[in-house]
Amino acid sequence: MKEYTALFRSAKEIGDFVSIANRQPFPILILEGDNVFDAKSILGLFDVHLNTLLTVRIDDAYADPQPFITAIQPYIDAARHVG
Repeated sequence: MKEYTALFRSAKEIGDFVSIANRQPFPILILEGDNVFDAKSILGLFDVHLNTLLTVRIDDAYADPQPFITAIQPYIDAARHVG
C-alpha cells in the first residue's frame, strides 16, 4: 500500500483523475476523513469536496504504480501548495 495526498480544484479534474485511475490494473481508493471512495467511480468521486486534501491509496502489490503516480502528479503538487 502506498498513500499520497492530492487535491482537486474542479469537477473536470475529478473526471480526468477517474479516467487515469480506470486505466490502472490495481485498486485505488480516495479517503476524505472517515469516507472511502472508489477512485474508479465518477459518481462516487463527485461526493468528495473540492479544494480539500484527500488521500489517494493504492495497492501496489498488483503492478508498478509509477506511471499512475506520474499521471496524477499535478493533483499531488496541488496538495503540496495548500497551506
